[in-house]
Amino acid sequence: MSETIRVLIVEDLPTDAELSEREVGKALGSCEFRRVETREAYLTALDEFRPALIVSDYSLPHFDGMSALKLAVERCPDVPFIILTGSMNEDTAVECMKAGAWDYVIKEHVKRLGPAVQSALERQRVQMERKRAQEKLRQSEAEYRSLFENSLMGISQASPDGRLNRANHAYAQMYGYASPLEMMAAIRDVGHQLYANPDDRAEVLRILSEKGFMEPREFPVVRRDGSRLVVLVSAREIRDSSGNLVCYQAEHVDITERKRAEEALRESEARFRDTFERSTVGQSLTGRDGRLLNVNQALADTLGFSIEELQQLTFGDITHPDDIAETRECVRSVFAGERTAYRMEKRYRHRDGHFVFADVSTTLLRDDHGAPLCLITSVVDISARKRAEEELRFNNIVLATQQQTTLDGILVVDPNGKIISSNRRFAEVCGISSDVIESKSDERALQSAMEKLENPEEFISKVKYLYASPDEKSQDEIALKDGRTLDRYSAPMVSAEGQYFGRVWYLRDITEQRRIEAALAAANRELERRVAERTAELTVVNRELESFSSSVSHDLRAPLRGIDGWSQAVLEDCGPQLDEQGRTYLKTVRSETQRMGELIDGLLELSRVTRAPMKRETVDLTAMAQELEASLRAGQPERAVDFVVAPAMVAMGDAVLLRAVLQNLLDNAWKFTGKRPRARIEVGCTSEPGRTVYHVRDDGAGFDMRYVGKLFAPFQRLHSLDEFPGTGIGLATVQRIIHRHGGKVWATAEVDQGATFYFTLTA
Repeated sequence: MSETIRVLIVEDLPTDAELSEREVGKALGSCEFRRVETREAYLTALDEFRPALIVSDYSLPHFDGMSALKLAVERCPDVPFIILTGSMNEDTAVECMKAGAWDYVIKEHVKRLGPAVQSALERQRVQMERKRAQEKLRQSEAEYRSLFENSLMGISQASPDGRLNRANHAYAQMYGYASPLEMMAAIRDVGHQLYANPDDRAEVLRILSEKGFMEPREFPVVRRDGSRLVVLVSAREIRDSSGNLVCYQAEHVDITERKRAEEALRESEARFRDTFERSTVGQSLTGRDGRLLNVNQALADTLGFSIEELQQLTFGDITHPDDIAETRECVRSVFAGERTAYRMEKRYRHRDGHFVFADVSTTLLRDDHGAPLCLITSVVDISARKRAEEELRFNNIVLATQQQTTLDGILVVDPNGKIISSNRRFAEVCGISSDVIESKSDERALQSAMEKLENPEEFISKVKYLYASPDEKSQDEIALKDGRTLDRYSAPMVSAEGQYFGRVWYLRDITEQRRIEAALAAANRELERRVAERTAELTVVNRELESFSSSVSHDLRAPLRGIDGWSQAVLEDCGPQLDEQGRTYLKTVRSETQRMGELIDGLLELSRVTRAPMKRETVDLTAMAQELEASLRAGQPERAVDFVVAPAMVAMGDAVLLRAVLQNLLDNAWKFTGKRPRARIEVGCTSEPGRTVYHVRDDGAGFDMRYVGKLFAPFQRLHSLDEFPGTGIGLATVQRIIHRHGGKVWATAEVDQGATFYFTLTA
């Protein structure tokens, strides 16, 4: 590793600290160490030394490892913390790991400290649990070898009747006695007092009687305190020169820990396989020849291959050509012993041809004899991060361009008042020279700006207040001696975690804007005066229109009723005296009079729709359409019409006016499908971005789209009265109602293929 790693050693014994530093230095290379043994020195080191790794003794005279661990978890939880202790039982180890320790090492096995810190730092960098599983596997294997190679052999001699004649110190200690003499005085019957199953002693004697010796066999035995051990027992007969049996000599090896270690090893290997295979991070094992010995599913998914396909390839087959040389050099240096691990960013070839950016961490695995075995590699897909970095670079370019091209003058200062950056517009707006800006002194910039202000005291007072108030935002206007007005806005720069980084100032010349606003205010006052005048005039016109509507309703209807009534009287009283042509003339007069009455009704309805007050409410268009359908069917029950109304159609508007819209549109659909043997009428709606479009569709007579422009004009008709009667007012009424609701209405049609009328309403 090229960088110097700061390592904090929490230890009261200098010799133990030196051993720890030696092992850590051998493992990591360039290191800077600091040793502390008190809580105060430890806290100071956390703040000032800022270690990248902490190795702490579990017990100290004035401090303890658990307290150091708790403080580290609180103050620097991302820093690996390793417990170093003279002895540690399983409960204590579990307690340490639960409290946040990354690992623990027994001082007797201080050689394990180097691999432990390597594993912790590697896991810190790539954040993968595989490293811890790998470290535990190495620990389990080391513990197993230690137990097997260093366990002491207990030797004993027992008489044929089961009395213990002789025992060595290791044998006595194995069974919990202080000395062989104490044990021999206590044991009267080896079979019943030492063997957990007395029949095991009988089995040993049977084998000895047949062979004279017994090869090592496992037996459960009972210690002095009642606890049990598993021992490996080998035995032989000892006879005198005459061949008489003197005693049985047995060698006992305590394999209890080995049995536990074997089980732990099996569990550790299973955990490693499970972690390797199930890891969400790509993992591979690579041989010295570069062939991929094994890969997990995550790596296969990342590269688009199957596991079987990758196991037929070498790392060179899946590496970008430009990255192969560097990768090969890293692999060579690891197998050559120049380093034990490496980390790099490289590109992998995906099966479909594109390349995947990855953060690669590789560590050398060794066999039981320390010989290089293979490389284990973690592959983290950082393609998204690379894209984000490229996007960030682009955004920085855009931001810099925006800063230099904006109309605002921008000044950024740090908490100490030093100018971090500014744009050209700032110097132009404030009239500050380039040498002041280049000095990076906010004080000089303030002094230069104050010379141009109408009220510099107020200006500097506000600036001082804002610098003393990191959470404060501010916007105000500044008057300059040259008659200009500047809009000033200032805001603190605060990170998502609440850290204060300084303040940004925005200055914009709003002199012209204020002049325009003043002119606009004057224009608005004039406009308000004119609106008031027009409103008064409109009120008079509306009253005259209401009077005209009343006159039309009363004064025009009276003569029409007279014409119609007297024409009917002539037909009834003088009909026989008239010829057929005369009677036809009178019937035509009555018909035209009645039509004139309908036109007057239509005009009045159109006027009422325009002037009627609106009440906005939620309107159930589905229920309204169904009611109108029932009314139409009741009027002509003999007609065959398929009427389709969409469910749950609601709208905001005036219920009375919207009913008039639906009634006019449905009346038209009913009328223009009258010549169909079986007609279809549909009422529905569709959702579009920002609006709902309602429609009424029929398969009736339709019309020529060339004349669609006349469709909504009063009294305009696209069909003859003989063919389809009507006043030509209905669609004009529909249009005015929809316009009063802020919506639009339009239609599409084809001759003899039907028509569709669409309308929208404001939200």
